[in-house]
Amino acid sequence: MSIAFLEQCVTILRNTTTWAVSLISYKHHDDGETFTAQRIDFEDGNEAQTIAASQGDLFLRKAREAQGIFDYNGENTKSQIIRIRLAESPLNGAWELLRTAIRNNDDQRSLENHMFQAYAFVGTYNDSGSDKEIILITKRNPVINLKRKKYIKARNNTLVKSEEPILQFSDTCDFIVKDGIMYCGNFNFESMLNAERTYKKVCESKLEMVAGVDLIDDINAFKEFAMKGHTPKMFFTYDHRVVNALTDKAKAKKVSEDFRIPFNESTGKFNVSDVGTAGVFTKIICGRLKANIAIDGYCEINGYASDYSDI
Repeated sequence: MSIAFLEQCVTILRNTTTWAVSLISYKHHDDGETFTAQRIDFEDGNEAQTIAASQGDLFLRKAREAQGIFDYNGENTKSQIIRIRLAESPLNGAWELLRTAIRNNDDQRSLENHMFQAYAFVGTYNDSGSDKEIILITKRNPVINLKRKKYIKARNNTLVKSEEPILQFSDTCDFIVKDGIMYCGNFNFESMLNAERTYKKVCESKLEMVAGVDLIDDINAFKEFAMKGHTPKMFFTYDHRVVNALTDKAKAKKVSEDFRIPFNESTGKFNVSDVGTAGVFTKIICGRLKANIAIDGYCEINGYASDYSDI
């Protein structure tokens, strides 16, 4: 568990004095994502630091109360803190687009006439002589447009109608990014980074790898099954070593017997035409039924801790 890493993040948030704040808009298309960012500045330069430090404190408290910190595998639960090593993740492409938009933010657009869906606090700090960044992102529009509401404020005991937009920031953030590692307190990153599209792209790629090994009687029917519903998420943890191992007929037969998956020894192929059987087979090749096929013993798991012991 990387509580120590998050504690380090909170210490940085408390001591960082250089901040840039951006309001974020995004659109998802069939062929990708578009992000834009609007820079905003605080009149009191210390306010951004105060908000970021407070958000970090509450994020750390939530992490301490969670069931644990687990690598993102598409099947994590709400009671977990999710960790994503971005450089190794299929979500990195969308993240880089978002990060570029934040870097290239501007302050030319009107807050009154633009709809935002998220915001980011970006802190720049010095680490051994090098400038580094820590980023807090929340999926929420902080802008309250008073022209659309009946707001009256008190000024010197006099009520005055107010139409200027105000901003309200959450008590905590949705995810923190430092040193290329993203820690998520909920699943809001999935919709921001268009994870559903990424799931399907990953799934399509892995299914072609499965097809290349020629282990399944009707690969087209299996592809159709795998691309439906939540199944594409499972292929985030696809393990081709398992598929290769199943080309050994002895190991394939053992899996067939243990999990009641029909297997034709003469052709060396599995019959996964039944939805239930296809689901079990998917769990096996995607690590949901974790097994070393060379030895006895299988254990179904729901999210597993990473080997990033030093992070």
